Order: sequence, then C-alpha cells, then structure tokens
Amino acid sequence: MATLEDMLLSELGIRSRLNALVHERAEALREAERLHVRATRPGGDPDLEQQAGRWRTVAERVAGEIEGKRTELREAEARVATARADAAGA
Repeated sequence: MATLEDMLLSELGIRSRLNALVHERAEALREAERLHVRATRPGGDPDLEQQAGRWRTVAERVAGEIEGKRTELREAEARVATARADAAGA
C-alpha cells in the first residue's frame, strides 16, 4: 500500500504533466492561428492552412489527454483525501 507521501508525489506528478499538456495545447493553438493568418493574407501560401489544420489536430488530441489527466488528478486527490482522513482517525 502506498504511503501518503507516495500519494502526494504521484498527485504532484499528475499536476505537473497536466500543466505541461495545457501549455502544449496553447502553443499548438497559437501556431495554428499564426499559420492561418499567414495563409489568408493576400499572396499567402495556401499550404500553410493545411499546416494550421495539423496544429489544430494536435491541439484536439492534447485536449483529450488533458481531460484524461484531469480525471486521473481527481482520482489521486480522492486517494490523498482518504489517506489523510484515515491518518487523522488512526
């Protein structure tokens, strides 16, 4: 059985990965927008719109990972809360 300290470290790791995913999604969305703007300017390269679409796809994939990590974090938080309650009652 994991100790409270182990559970807290696990929760911290999940939070860290969630934070990285949020930043990754934001970066992908910024890049998609930047490429879209360049593609739609007069004389813009239409191939850039395809690249923007790929970045939007990346952002969507990462959004799914974010939701998974949020679920994982809620579960970890519940385990920590239970362990703390058990320790307080012991």
